[in-house]
Amino acid sequence: MNKRMEELYNLLEKYNYAYYQNNESLISDYEYDQLLKELIELEKQFPNDKRDDSPTNRVGGYVDKRFQKEALDPPMISLDNVFNFTELKEFDQRIKSMTNKKYTYVCELKIDGLAISIDYDNDLKRALTRGDGAVGENVTHNIKTIKNLPKTVNEKLTVRGETYISKSNFLLVNEKNNNKFKNPRNLASGTIRQLNNEIAKERQLDFFAYGLVNPQQFNLHTYYDAMQYLKQLGFKINEKLTLCKNIDEVIEYIKEITKIRESFNYDIDGIVIKVNEYEIQEELGNTAKYPRWAIAYKFKSSEVETLLEDILLTVGRSGKITPNAVLKPVYLMGTVISRATLHNFNYIKEKDIRINDKVILIKAGDVIPRVERVVINNEERNKPYVIPTNCPVCQTPLVEKDADFFCPNPKCPARHEEALFHFISRNAMNIDGLGEKTIIKLLELGKINDYVDIYKLTEDDFSEVEKFKEKSIENALTSINNSLNQEPYNFIFALGIKHVGLETAKILLNEFGSITNLMNCDYEQLIAINQIGEAIANSLIKYFNNQKHVDDILWMINEKGLKDKLDTAEIDVTNPFYQQTIVLTGILKHFARNDLKQKLEGYGAKITSSVSKNTDLVICGDNPGSKFEKAKSLNIKIIFEEDLLNLLGV
Repeated sequence: MNKRMEELYNLLEKYNYAYYQNNESLISDYEYDQLLKELIELEKQFPNDKRDDSPTNRVGGYVDKRFQKEALDPPMISLDNVFNFTELKEFDQRIKSMTNKKYTYVCELKIDGLAISIDYDNDLKRALTRGDGAVGENVTHNIKTIKNLPKTVNEKLTVRGETYISKSNFLLVNEKNNNKFKNPRNLASGTIRQLNNEIAKERQLDFFAYGLVNPQQFNLHTYYDAMQYLKQLGFKINEKLTLCKNIDEVIEYIKEITKIRESFNYDIDGIVIKVNEYEIQEELGNTAKYPRWAIAYKFKSSEVETLLEDILLTVGRSGKITPNAVLKPVYLMGTVISRATLHNFNYIKEKDIRINDKVILIKAGDVIPRVERVVINNEERNKPYVIPTNCPVCQTPLVEKDADFFCPNPKCPARHEEALFHFISRNAMNIDGLGEKTIIKLLELGKINDYVDIYKLTEDDFSEVEKFKEKSIENALTSINNSLNQEPYNFIFALGIKHVGLETAKILLNEFGSITNLMNCDYEQLIAINQIGEAIANSLIKYFNNQKHVDDILWMINEKGLKDKLDTAEIDVTNPFYQQTIVLTGILKHFARNDLKQKLEGYGAKITSSVSKNTDLVICGDNPGSKFEKAKSLNIKIIFEEDLLNLLGV
């Protein structure tokens, strides 16, 4: 067999297994698509070497043995991809060559989630994953937890669509799980395969419908009409679904979406283009793997080549060791990048990253710098990177847990520093008069050991800090004193209790009313709260069972005047924001988003991340995007920043 074909078969099999079975993306979608494209070309050149189980013949998925296997009727086939407008126009030309009838296109966003087929017989009867295209996994128990999905439609029909988790829910779930999940797609895929549907319910899956099986039985002749019919039945369809007269309008649509694709509250990895008329879809037919009447235009991440000069290790406050690439500075998408995360040591091993390699750098989600792959050439390379056995700071032997390594020493200086950096951070105690360098110096001088020592600092203590002059000392002490006015949930978040992020801290304080009450609660009280799971409850009980922790908190409350209770009184119930559910969207000129959120919450408002029928008000800055459009479609009250300034009397 052709050596490169064999290599591609093995690589794609490994990547498919990781993606569909382990919900893990070992390479980017673009890189995977390029490997698959290369294999297709090689199979054309060497047809006798093509394997019967080639990934070019399959959808690519697997059926999880834990779930009941059931046949998909008709099978769910995947889409072929194009990566530029030239290839897109070639797709259009192929259609023109196969039919002399007039046709239009429908464009919709390609949601980065998990494809699902749902059967109704008046009530929701069955939901299957795409599996291998012909056989899927029965995940009905989890699909029924999706709030925006109709449970009854008074019809017998099969709907297909994409299950996903919104960006805002992903951040909330990840906050509760110590940033365990890499991206929303992996989280959605893992959630839909949970045996316990309480987990799916807690994580709040979402669903976009994108297909109706046998639409002609409902006297529907175009895809666009079918989507409108599903919308009437109560299904959520994508708000950017657009009818285009020709391929030129499709290209304009893609250009517009490309500009705003990061503004959506869900991940998309391209645009799906479909022939609108079902009669012509049937005339064009399918290949063994793809429909001839549809194509996916895939976005390509911007990338640049640079030199990886070194690999440095950082120690987090939990002791987790994170390798980071030190790069020759390079400009990428508006910023100069000199550092990028390498995630963990498995990532380094998987991609065979070595010091002094030339590497390709991308911005994951066009935001976070990431080393995507190594550029292999004929130059002599360094030896493979060796995973350290000891903490780079305190030299304690590392322990391995899952794919990560941890320093188990609770007194490790690096862990200590990171815990204090977290404590003074903006969403915690917001002590902006102190910086990380100042914290490090105060630790070195023995002026502080833990967070309570920050509130014992004097002018004399700061006078020993190099370059700290009279004004800097005054600012630092004022900032420390002002931090005592932070809300109780900011303080609980600042403590760095495992699994307790800011949103979780807010839930806890809203439930118990004060820090003191929270400290005195028991496991049963915690677990009774809808959003609090076993891991969070156990973590809180363990933290408050430590008498030093309790003594430190009581000292902060009784001796330093830390706010113990939430401010529930003194809210003017006549203000226009009281008990209003508000969504903020767009670029704000006069407010930092977090500051405005806190200000409105102080008026008794509830701030949410997504627009729904329960939203009372949407406040828009510049370029508000899809939330603005959805608010209009739901007839929700919309005001702009200038209106807000008038209401606030600013």
